Amino acid sequence: MEHVQKSVVFDASMQNRKKQSIDEIMQETSVLSILRQAGLSRGFVEDHWIDFLDYVGELNACKACPGLAQCPKNFKGYMRLLTIDQGEVVRYFEACEQQQEDEKKRQAMNRIQANVAKNLLETSFKDIQYDNGGNLLQVATALMNQITMPSAKGIYLHGEMGTGKTYVMAAFCNALAINQKDCAFISMPQLLADLKSRFNNPGEADLLAELKVVSYLVLDDLGAETLSVWGRDDVLYTLLNERMNRQLPTYFTSVYDLAMLEQHYTMNKSRDEMIKAKRLVERVKAVSVPMELVGKNFR
Repeated sequence: MEHVQKSVVFDASMQNRKKQSIDEIMQETSVLSILRQAGLSRGFVEDHWIDFLDYVGELNACKACPGLAQCPKNFKGYMRLLTIDQGEVVRYFEACEQQQEDEKKRQAMNRIQANVAKNLLETSFKDIQYDNGGNLLQVATALMNQITMPSAKGIYLHGEMGTGKTYVMAAFCNALAINQKDCAFISMPQLLADLKSRFNNPGEADLLAELKVVSYLVLDDLGAETLSVWGRDDVLYTLLNERMNRQLPTYFTSVYDLAMLEQHYTMNKSRDEMIKAKRLVERVKAVSVPMELVGKNFR
């Protein structure tokens, strides 16, 4: 008799916990939506309690998401969801929002050709600190406007070191890629080093040819490369001249304004040198409009 009484008490306790559990399940908006679409009610949840219990538990785990890298699930980045098909519960997996965002970023990175560290290109406009005591926000706004209102001219962004020129241009490339636009972010010093390394590898793709036709090109740290006639005339001038002819926008970062840039690329005082430097700067003007970034040094 005592055993029977304990069984009855246990069964009643279980039924009470089940009822409380179902009460909580019925508070979940997505459960109500699933039932409404299938024309079903609470009774269906009672008949499939464990399925719905697991489903809500999955949702709650994702609401308290610690981040994709710390995802505790066996299938990281995926949610086990539930639907009803012809009166039967169907369980399936779907990428969570973080996984979808991560995949979107990976796809975007494939649209950026670069010779700089990948983490730099993961910079977004929302990551930037705009309280620089200057016009960083205005520069970012001008770049964002170029995504929604494309132009044949990019921006020649010049200013003191450490003011954020490289980072705001990296964010620009990131935004371009997310908007499914092909672009390249190229460090000028590294570009010349890369081109030199390919002299003895004629079978490799022509890097310069690729940069001539990419939809959007950012040349970072213009003027910081080692000066040479080859770099100025055969690489930079040729590249910009082709992009000018194709009416493709080019973006720059540099510590030099355009007048200083012309002086920088004039390697001696001969008339021929002055003409070549002036001709190069004219190509810079043809593919971009100058804009100065002013503000505090973030470094």
